[in-house]
Amino acid sequence: MNTRTVRAFLLGALLATGVLAERPRPNVLILLTDDQGWGDLGVQGTQDVATPNLDALARAGVRFTDGYVAAPVCSPSRAGLMTGRAPTRFGFEFNHAKADLAPFGLPATEKTAGELFRAAGYATGHIGKWHLGCIRNPAHRAEKRGFDEALWFVGQNKLAPIFFFRHGGDISEKKSTDPAGQRMAEDLFPGDSTKQSELRLANAGYVDTAMAQEASGFIQRHSDHPWFLFVAFLTPHDPLAFPPGSEKKFPGLKPDRQKCAAMLSELDRCVGTLMESLQKNQATGADLDFFSERQRSRARECLQQRPVARHERHPL
Repeated sequence: MNTRTVRAFLLGALLATGVLAERPRPNVLILLTDDQGWGDLGVQGTQDVATPNLDALARAGVRFTDGYVAAPVCSPSRAGLMTGRAPTRFGFEFNHAKADLAPFGLPATEKTAGELFRAAGYATGHIGKWHLGCIRNPAHRAEKRGFDEALWFVGQNKLAPIFFFRHGGDISEKKSTDPAGQRMAEDLFPGDSTKQSELRLANAGYVDTAMAQEASGFIQRHSDHPWFLFVAFLTPHDPLAFPPGSEKKFPGLKPDRQKCAAMLSELDRCVGTLMESLQKNQATGADLDFFSERQRSRARECLQQRPVARHERHPL
């Protein structure tokens, strides 16, 4: 998530509000990955895993190759992208050990991209990892920060059963009655029956697949008017989990790198699903699609950081 991406994103916000462009207004899609290495794309030089869909997105657009993230850890870097401001300016500088259960959140004084786009008449959606406030506090949830539809995927679980909480969107969808899921919902949201009732069980065996399905549904539902969608993938963050057998496509790699390659390959496949959905449902004119990586240091045999490995503790 580099600062040039933030600037381009804010340019998209200006376009959306009509400041710089006449209608039709563009749809805006942000794809954010979690803990991906700088070199973990074919277009960035990796040769041990193919990423044709992400490479095509890069080659068809503009690449921002020399930027810096707003922070080297998860929560403040997301806050920077979501607000367009350096998180140090509003005291949001660190991760908390309790993550989405931390007793605080993005300050209410900060305007999010969701709020800006919704004020401009856009349908707004957030799918995936939130990590911008305590989900037990309604004021810190995505649906209170500008998003009409918000799908929060629990923790870092990537394999079935995959539970998530749906606010808005396909409200006719059957609710999950899985006993384990119900217990989890009661533990996460004690006494909050409304939030507990939003529990869903994904119809997919892998979390990226579930997110791509949900994002495609959002795009289809809103094909007749402008929309803003933020898809925050969980991959390739720990744990290194992937559909069984997908790692066999990468023989000869070190064990951790093999696992990460399987995850990157699945991620790229799901991005391809989203690009196909955009092509099928493009009804309002041009789209602005942004892809960014939220990085941190990890074992070198897992992520490709070269040629910047000597700086890998810096917020590249």
